[in-house]
Amino acid sequence: RKEAMVSISLPLSGITSIFSGSADSEQATLEHQAKGLLGQFAEEGSGASSSSPISPKKCTDVGCLIVLVACFGVMTCVIFPHASTHGNLARLHHGFDFLGHMCGVGNFTDRPYVFYCSDTTTSAGVLDLAHPICIESCPTSQATWHSCFAGHTTSFTVTDVTTESFNETFHYIFSKVEDYSTYTFLGAYCVPKEKALYNQVKDLLMNRFGNSGMEMVVELIDSWEAILVSVFIAILCGFLYLLCLEYLARCVVYTIIILPCIAFSLLGFWLILVSQGLVNGEDLPTVGSGWQAVDLSVIQVLSTGQEEWDLGIGIFLMVCGLAFGLVVCFCRYSISAAIGCIEATCDCLQEVPSLLLNPFIAVVFQLVVLSTLIAGFLWVISCGDVEEEEIGHYVTTPVAEVNRLGGVARSFKYTEEEYYYIAFYLFMMFWLFELSCAISQFALIYAVEMWYFTPIRSGSKSSMPSAPLLRGATVALQYHLGSLALGSCIIAALRLARALGTIIAHSQKEQGNQVASTVASACTCCLDCFTRFVEYVNKNAYMEVALHSNNFCDSAQSAFKRMSGEIISVQILNGVTWVLSIGALGCIATAGAFITYLMVENWSIFNTPGKDTYVANIWPVVVGAGVISTAVAWNFMMVFDTISDTILYCFVVDQGLCKGWLMAPQYAPPSLKKLLANSHNY
Repeated sequence: RKEAMVSISLPLSGITSIFSGSADSEQATLEHQAKGLLGQFAEEGSGASSSSPISPKKCTDVGCLIVLVACFGVMTCVIFPHASTHGNLARLHHGFDFLGHMCGVGNFTDRPYVFYCSDTTTSAGVLDLAHPICIESCPTSQATWHSCFAGHTTSFTVTDVTTESFNETFHYIFSKVEDYSTYTFLGAYCVPKEKALYNQVKDLLMNRFGNSGMEMVVELIDSWEAILVSVFIAILCGFLYLLCLEYLARCVVYTIIILPCIAFSLLGFWLILVSQGLVNGEDLPTVGSGWQAVDLSVIQVLSTGQEEWDLGIGIFLMVCGLAFGLVVCFCRYSISAAIGCIEATCDCLQEVPSLLLNPFIAVVFQLVVLSTLIAGFLWVISCGDVEEEEIGHYVTTPVAEVNRLGGVARSFKYTEEEYYYIAFYLFMMFWLFELSCAISQFALIYAVEMWYFTPIRSGSKSSMPSAPLLRGATVALQYHLGSLALGSCIIAALRLARALGTIIAHSQKEQGNQVASTVASACTCCLDCFTRFVEYVNKNAYMEVALHSNNFCDSAQSAFKRMSGEIISVQILNGVTWVLSIGALGCIATAGAFITYLMVENWSIFNTPGKDTYVANIWPVVVGAGVISTAVAWNFMMVFDTISDTILYCFVVDQGLCKGWLMAPQYAPPSLKKLLANSHNY
């Protein structure tokens, strides 16, 4: 083992405080001297110049930052000007007549609304959805009329009897059709007020614009008071869940590990007995009586009915149960590390509750970025020319070859240059959105590392800097935007490739090409697995970047090597946090929905007809409360997962700092300090 020879000179009070931990001032003096000692050792042994675990900041991956700025310049200086000149958002949401002419644009500027005439060829009360027209304003009564397409007739005139040549003449028929009362929808469509007529265009318009849940949305808006209460209930349940985890972490973790061990072993043993004919599920008795009776013969459904399969599955489950048992017996240190990280995570959230604001701030930030990018993308795709056709071509084209979707569907024609713009902008959308996610994640990681490496005084972290999330975001933007851009670029490319694979698989399946669909689905699955692996590497790389300010690739390599020695602890922690996340989602969502149901059902403010807060339909509110509670729980657990992973990483770094020194670890929280001390026989 390589050691550095360092001259140590400590005052007697400092040496005494190592063993007794006396006064805060003496401890502070020792901490200061210990930091200098660690810095000197690091400088002589590894070439680092930092005198603390968190190195001084410096810019990283400047080259990638330059590429990002250049790509962003192409968006703002090339694509956006072209889109603002040639694009028109009206092409995306305005309706069309049956010939493809866009209402309210070009020659139809004075006719911005799509209107569906009554069908004069059938009985009354039927609309001609196949031939919408553009009109000036939506009619409000039956006192007006419009000229509507009523069909065409064909006549033949023989021009040469010898050769049987003839002329075919088309007669286009337009007739005056009486209007009906309508209202404006989305500023572009005239929708009937009469229910029977409204139902005819409901699927065509509502579902096509993604508004099939319009009534539910309206009910949720009207019941905003109940929804607001459900949000507070979900937040309260989230804090209670974290409080329970802090005091029951050890019990929960061992339960999560031992239960699969017992379940797999018993089920495997049962299947082996069934395969050997030693037990028959049909012969099992009924235990208890009345409503407490349990028919044990239902356990026979766990058997496949084939001896070979039962034996193979039974042996496999027994091996899985044995593996879980070996984990409990021989990986107690890793389990203790996972437990310590969970308890430390709860301590961190209690001492720095502002970290819980991270998901909400991140959601707002990402929504702003995403909405801006989507708005720009709509401008880009609106640059295409809408395909139109003349009426002569319309009536002579077979129905099967014409896109007749009632004035809603449309198709565009783009130049080759515009296709390149769309492809580039689509990739930049993925990249910039992933970059916004990376900035939010880095801010949380940096805040947790600041908390972890704050010295402990009087049993708790002291002198924690204010606004840690803001500091983390500032460091990300000022020093490490290039590293975050590189990591997010890799994820964006993988996500875009996965999305394209999903589209190809779906299209090939619709065309009946099962082989191509299966191959595309398999490639998409592999890309998804690889993306998850890269996300894990990126998270650890960001932790290393925040800690030591190294470039992304060097940080990823260093973090991977550092965590490879703690792979069991990582897997146990990830497995436990996954189970805890599922438990939190289920518990908080159920509690939020159930309490909202009781509140809306029993409180007079919500169940009294005539009041402004009256809820006529309770189930949209209950479902909305469940969805919102799930989102709140998800935010809690995403923060919990990132904090626990970061604490484990800092714990591994802390182990490296303390290895071989005659002093107790000064940064590890109490839940991990004992574990760290025992590992080095302190």
